Amino acid sequence: MSELIFTGDTLNQGRIKINGIASGTTLNLWSASTGSNSIIRNNSAGNLASSTWSSVLGGTSCSSTTQGWAIVVGGNQNKSAGQYSILCNGAYNLVSGNASFLGNGYNSKVTGNNSFLGNGSFCLNGGSSSFIGAGLRNSATTNNYSTIINGKQNQSQSTYGFIGNGLLNSAGTTSYSNTVLNGKYNLADGGLSTIIGSYASQARVGTGTIIGSSGCIINSGAQSTIINLKNITTNQGLRVYVPDLQITSTNSQNRTLFIQTGVTNSTFGTVVLVSGVAIISTNLVSASTVVFLTVQSLGGTPGYLAVTARSNATSFTITSSSLLDTSTVGWWIVQQV
Repeated sequence: MSELIFTGDTLNQGRIKINGIASGTTLNLWSASTGSNSIIRNNSAGNLASSTWSSVLGGTSCSSTTQGWAIVVGGNQNKSAGQYSILCNGAYNLVSGNASFLGNGYNSKVTGNNSFLGNGSFCLNGGSSSFIGAGLRNSATTNNYSTIINGKQNQSQSTYGFIGNGLLNSAGTTSYSNTVLNGKYNLADGGLSTIIGSYASQARVGTGTIIGSSGCIINSGAQSTIINLKNITTNQGLRVYVPDLQITSTNSQNRTLFIQTGVTNSTFGTVVLVSGVAIISTNLVSASTVVFLTVQSLGGTPGYLAVTARSNATSFTITSSSLLDTSTVGWWIVQQV
């Protein structure tokens, strides 16, 4: 149906207007394309809709081809080749997976079915039912149901793999449900492996977990966990439950446990006995606290050591069997759960 032609329009007889564009103009015309029931705009700009019920709604040199019901909204040299696929904008992008979506970006591809790529450059979403939010050179490939939210050069290759952000992280190629939440140069490849905010760490065994560490590797031991507890502040206390605690390092000088001393309400320290007695002030002591005592250096006339009194959440008393004992005593309190 023709539109109304106003007196100000200068159209030759027989020409019509569709959505404000006059037929016969060299650009911006809505017209049918080569596909059955297809439609394009900018017919002189190299756009092509060659599949059934396909559309190219704008842009230049864009095409919806191969499968039916494909849509390209705009951009430059974009191609939507999957059935029921949509490519919204950008340049040199390709959607070839069925029922898949690419929102924007540059030189990115969605080749898996039922997959989504929101934005980014040189990204590849090749897994079925996979998701890439944005970023640069991210790829969700090989397996299905993988997710990358953002970042740069991240790769999720395991089924149900997940990468939140970061640089050059990998939710590996083996098993499934590997997760890297953030960080740099990390690899979670053991199946149900998790790395959170680390640097150059690898969890290569099932259910291995690395949190906030650097250069850590879990190669064996299912359910292994590495946690960096440095500079953690909490008002509720931090509890770590492990079936077996092992302290290992390639550097023998680092194979030790570090506990801060000299702070208010500590759990660990040393004290010099005066007349065989010392009172330790700490609000972490209770009736169920276990107190470990060991002599660090002898002084005076040493005797046997014991905890002879404790005041809940206030202090405990170390007493020697010798009133002349002036030894330096190390103490460590551990709370029973």
